[in-house]
Amino acid sequence: MDEFQVNLPDILAAQEEFKAKIAAMQASDDAIKGIMQSLGGAPDGAGPISGVQGMLDALKRLEEDVASLPSDVGSDLGGIGGAGTVDDSHHGPGEGHGHGPGSGMGNQGSGNSGGNNAGGNSGMNPNSPENQTGDPAETSTETTTETATGEPIGPDLPPGGNGGTAGTGAGAGAAAGGVFAMPFAMGQQNQGDDEEEEEEEEAPEYVSAVNAPLKKELDEKAALLSSAQENLQTVQNALDEKQDRLSRLEAAFAANHDPKLADRINQLRAEVSELNASLNNDMALVDTLKVEVDALAKRWSYIDLPPDANLEKIRALEGGETSQWIKDATRNEDNSVNCVNYVVNRVPIPGELPLNAHLWDEQATKFADELGIKIGDVPLEGAIIVMEREHSYANDVYGHVMYVEKVENGIVWVTDNTYPDRMVRLDHLTDELSGPYIKYLYLPWQVVA
Repeated sequence: MDEFQVNLPDILAAQEEFKAKIAAMQASDDAIKGIMQSLGGAPDGAGPISGVQGMLDALKRLEEDVASLPSDVGSDLGGIGGAGTVDDSHHGPGEGHGHGPGSGMGNQGSGNSGGNNAGGNSGMNPNSPENQTGDPAETSTETTTETATGEPIGPDLPPGGNGGTAGTGAGAGAAAGGVFAMPFAMGQQNQGDDEEEEEEEEAPEYVSAVNAPLKKELDEKAALLSSAQENLQTVQNALDEKQDRLSRLEAAFAANHDPKLADRINQLRAEVSELNASLNNDMALVDTLKVEVDALAKRWSYIDLPPDANLEKIRALEGGETSQWIKDATRNEDNSVNCVNYVVNRVPIPGELPLNAHLWDEQATKFADELGIKIGDVPLEGAIIVMEREHSYANDVYGHVMYVEKVENGIVWVTDNTYPDRMVRLDHLTDELSGPYIKYLYLPWQVVA
């Protein structure tokens, strides 16, 4: 425990502020403890919870330190009485009438002769004139003053000694100017708990070049919608406040037809009318933006990647080519009937997909978390059509795959092994444009959402 010198007037002046700050810290302590209880406590000193626990420990130590201070500093120390005069050499416990409490800083008299008037040291004021050495205007923390019993008082003695009754001496020393030594052990926060944990890095987002404009538009529209919603709430709050004020004024005017109230009512009615018009405009804007954002978000959902997607692999596929071994493995003698080989030459395809055509959707589902391929029924440019063996246009054994070159005014234009050199309308090849036997694969590195 460290010991340092404290000036008593400073203690008295700061007492109320100090109490207020302690109360505030105790309130914070209770709030943090409530949060800690709701979180189930600090698990084994790990994570941000342990940092909070460290603060709680420090606050608790501070509370204990404060509790160890002398109670009601100042109010009960109106004066610290001086030592009584010595009437005999036995130093018996005399009767005191000093102005300070006897339990302040002195030591009990050591004599056992009860009838004498020798004062105990308890009421000693080390700064009273009869006990000062040197210039009374100078307050030295090194001063050691003798009491009537010859015992030293000052920095060599700790405060709050077990003193006797107040001394009978004439010293009615005021508290001002008193200096005493105060041991005060400040709690130290655990340095280990104070270390900030590294923030977890968010997984980098992948957006293909062809879909970057979509992402930008979605972000911009979403920001506009958020701003419009905030503005709408602001206008609504202002309108509610104006209408409430108008209602109160109208009620007051009904009881007292004051012309001044009538003027104010007319002004408020005009303001309410303007706010209503602004509110209607803002509501229309919010509704419009919601529709736009929902439509953009729907398009984005076709290519939004799962958290565990292999971004490095997906990036490598964008603008790349299918591996030669895949091209070779899917080629046969009569390649004109090989729809799989056509697609792997038309689009960069990873090795997980190219099985028989009707199995591509199953493979896409199996590796969805890694490749981010999604399946839907909306035709999009860059998508791969998978037809089951039951489809009217597909092969009865292998099914069929084809590539969507573009979608224009609801018309789907495709290429496949039969039409590799020119686009044809899908509705010219088959009437079965939807249903359980036709699906679209959305490759995030290829499809245009």
